[in-house]
Amino acid sequence: MAGICGCRLQRLFPQVASRVSAEPSFPRDAVSRGLRIWPAYAVAVVVLGLIWNLQRFVYSGAKSFLVHLFLTQNYFRSEITRGLGPAWSLVVELGFYAFLPLYARVIGRFARTGSVWLVEVIGGGALIACGMVWQFASVGDIRLATLLPGFLPTFAIGILLAVGVVHRRDFGVSLVARRPWWCWSAALVLLLAKGVIGGS
Repeated sequence: MAGICGCRLQRLFPQVASRVSAEPSFPRDAVSRGLRIWPAYAVAVVVLGLIWNLQRFVYSGAKSFLVHLFLTQNYFRSEITRGLGPAWSLVVELGFYAFLPLYARVIGRFARTGSVWLVEVIGGGALIACGMVWQFASVGDIRLATLLPGFLPTFAIGILLAVGVVHRRDFGVSLVARRPWWCWSAALVLLLAKGVIGGS
C-alpha cells in the first residue's frame, strides 16, 4: 500500500523526483497540466453555462463569459459567485500548477548548497507559514480567500509527503497510524482550526 501511495505521490508531484536529475520546465509543465484541465472545463462552461444562462443569467455578458472560460474568475470580485460553482477550485489548481515549477526551481537552487532534505522541509514549512498568514489576513474577503496563497498549506503537505516518498521517510506517519486516538485528535484539531479560519 505504501508503495502504491508513493508512486501516486510521485506522479502527482513529478517536480520532486525531477529535481534529482534536472530542473522542471515551466512552459512544458504548465502546458501539459493546463491541457489536462481546460478542454473539458471549456466544454462545461460553454454547454452548461449557456444553458443555465438562459434561466438565471450565470454570466453578466461577453466579458464575464471570457473571464470564466479562461479560469480567472477568482481574481474578479464580481465574478466569483457567477458561472459554474465548483470551478473556483480549478483556478486555485491552475495557479498551483503554474507556481510549482517556479517553487521547484528555487528549492533546487538552495539544495545545491546544502542538505536537500533540510531545504525541502524548510521550503514546505515556509509555504505552510505563508499560507496560514494569508488565511488569517483574508478572513471575510471572498476574493482573497479563493486565491492560491490561502491553499498553500494544503499543497505543502502534499509536497512534503512526496518529498518523504523520494527520500524514503514517512514523517512519523506510520507511528501516528498505529495510534488511532492520535489520528482522531489531530482530525478534531484540524476541524476546529478550519472553523476558526474559514468560518463554521
